Amino acid sequence: MSATAQDGPLDRPVAATPRRHWAQRLAPTRRGLRFASGLVLFVYLTTHLINHALGLISLAVAETGLDYAMQVWQSRAGTILLYGAALVHVGLAFEAVYQRRTLRRMPFRDLLRIALGLNLPVLLIAHAASTRLASEFYDYQLFYADVVRDLWQSSSQTRQFAILAPGWIHGCLGLQAALGRTVWWRKSLPVLFGIFLVLPILSALGFLEMQRELTWFNTMVPKGHGPSVQTMEGIARWRDRAVDIYLALVACLFAARIARWAYERLHGATVEIAYPGAQVRAPIGWSVLEASRANHIAHASACGGRARCSTCRVRVLQGLENCPPPGRNEALTLERIAATADMRLACQLRPKGPVSVAPLDSQAASVAQAAQEEVCALLFVDILRRQDLAATMLPQDLQWALTDLYRAFETTVRGNGGAVLHVGQEHASAIFAAGRDPGRAARRALAAVRALEGEIGRIANSLLEHWDAGLRVATAAHFGLVLLDPAILSAPDIKLAVVVGRGIDEIDQIRRELSVRGGGVAISAALGAQAGEATLPGERVEIGDFEVFLEAASGPAAQTAPDQGEITPL
Repeated sequence: MSATAQDGPLDRPVAATPRRHWAQRLAPTRRGLRFASGLVLFVYLTTHLINHALGLISLAVAETGLDYAMQVWQSRAGTILLYGAALVHVGLAFEAVYQRRTLRRMPFRDLLRIALGLNLPVLLIAHAASTRLASEFYDYQLFYADVVRDLWQSSSQTRQFAILAPGWIHGCLGLQAALGRTVWWRKSLPVLFGIFLVLPILSALGFLEMQRELTWFNTMVPKGHGPSVQTMEGIARWRDRAVDIYLALVACLFAARIARWAYERLHGATVEIAYPGAQVRAPIGWSVLEASRANHIAHASACGGRARCSTCRVRVLQGLENCPPPGRNEALTLERIAATADMRLACQLRPKGPVSVAPLDSQAASVAQAAQEEVCALLFVDILRRQDLAATMLPQDLQWALTDLYRAFETTVRGNGGAVLHVGQEHASAIFAAGRDPGRAARRALAAVRALEGEIGRIANSLLEHWDAGLRVATAAHFGLVLLDPAILSAPDIKLAVVVGRGIDEIDQIRRELSVRGGGVAISAALGAQAGEATLPGERVEIGDFEVFLEAASGPAAQTAPDQGEITPL
């Protein structure tokens, strides 16, 4: 949904996507499995680096940390968790690479994650061979003294950290992709970035310090330490075979992609996709987003094609029967944004026949490269049933009243440090950028809401006194993540500015509920929490997946209001 007059949610049908049973909503998805398995591997890698960093204290402390880590990861539960997560994560990565039909115009961050992710199993194989296989097959117990000594004697210490680095970077990028849109992550990002940067450095320094302790101070290695030559040769054979098998699987993966590409070209297995002003042919199985990128058609996408952000969504104008039903990830996102039946995510839609689609925000697509995601406070004011005012007032009088209302809106918003997105027709919208202080943006938005209520009350009283006309206004304020062009914030006179994202989708749900109730004021709990006000006036209710404080319309705006719609009190 964009914050423009053409795209107001009050004029279109409510979504046809049904709410799912709680058991269906809790069932695992590919995205959830990928995140959970990746998180397990990242925790394991983190403990590995922390163990190395303990060497800054002493080799004995590092050995103690290693003992505790092995008790966890070499237990039956830890073994199943670690190696099960590795199999799931690598399997899903293979499936994702195979499903992705083109690597053209892929964001560099996604390309880097794929390259680093394919390198990660090499680290896991080497670790499994030197620890678990050595323990199970050769009855060898691992000690830090042996690891440090062997790596330095074989001049392999640089290679060891070169193997660790891609896995660490891949994990950090994965966490950013999965959690980068949450408020708490963005607020903690400076601290997290410091941890992600410093921990590998401390790990390397700890490793060097352990080597210094072994050599300079001639630390004695207990008798029985160190594997035999036969053990080392056996471990190397297992490791080399496993790495060869893995590399063969990677080669088969890309060979399968090439074979599919050749088959589709030879058999002409393509589908026609029509855009506003463009028409392309893409192989069957390509997503609409992939077809857009391959043919240099601007198409907004903030999450990299993972069905998270919904900014790539399109409306299917023709050929809906040629579109497979949404998968679970797509269905959950469509349900969250209250999508209509003809709305799909371009990153997930893989048409089987000719289709005609229209990106819901072509203007946002044209500036997609400049746009960036930000957490912001949003403010929308909707005039409900304007035709009732037109029936009781002369056009000149109605123009005066609306001009007065919108002038008050612009003055109030700018006076509180906000940027006006749009004014006119039947709604006005504004944004308060969070920057480095989300709390200040939320407090400014709340101040604007309260000041606007006074202005709306003044105008409503005037209409009632002079024309006996009731003004119905719905005011909605929310705090959420949006994708916007930074020029909006630097050019205060921009009108019809395009803003998309989850925050817009959520505030649209609030606006629909206010429309059903005949007006009022709704402030989301997220905005109140950011402003430091956990409790706000009004009834605390649940709309979709979030909570709002809702005050029904009162005074002149409440006259002849329709019956309240159904809502779920907490």
